Amino acid sequence: MPQPQDEDDHLLNNNNKEEEEEEEDDEAVFDNGRNSLFSNFAQSAQEEAAGSPEKEFTKTPPAPAPVPIPILAFVPQVQRKRRRFGADGDEETNTLQCQLIEVLEKNGKILCAQLKAQNTNFQLDREQRKDHTGSLVTVLNKLVDALGRIVDKL
Repeated sequence: MPQPQDEDDHLLNNNNKEEEEEEEDDEAVFDNGRNSLFSNFAQSAQEEAAGSPEKEFTKTPPAPAPVPIPILAFVPQVQRKRRRFGADGDEETNTLQCQLIEVLEKNGKILCAQLKAQNTNFQLDREQRKDHTGSLVTVLNKLVDALGRIVDKL
């Protein structure tokens, strides 16, 4: 086992060296003398439109191809517990699926019962409104008859 550890350290050291080289390459960025990104935006737009000869365009070399990082460089030092695959895993998934199905069926039954109760409540509400409107119509008819008698006497 000491050999893979040494190999991992060697790979990490190589990666660190490559990162340092990339940082050195990144420092050689062309600076055009602007203070900030948008500080001279209007002025630079006018210069570009006028085609100022002050700017010299240099062709930048293509970026080097990324170096693949070996998977061993990302292996954590502490090993974590791994799930077993096989009969135990199938049994676990079956029980989880069964539990999920049971919960969904229970939720479906509860939802169905709630909808039935809501429908009966709406039906009772409609019947109650119908009764109220019927009684209101009879009271209004009696009122109209009484007013008609009063008008006849006058």
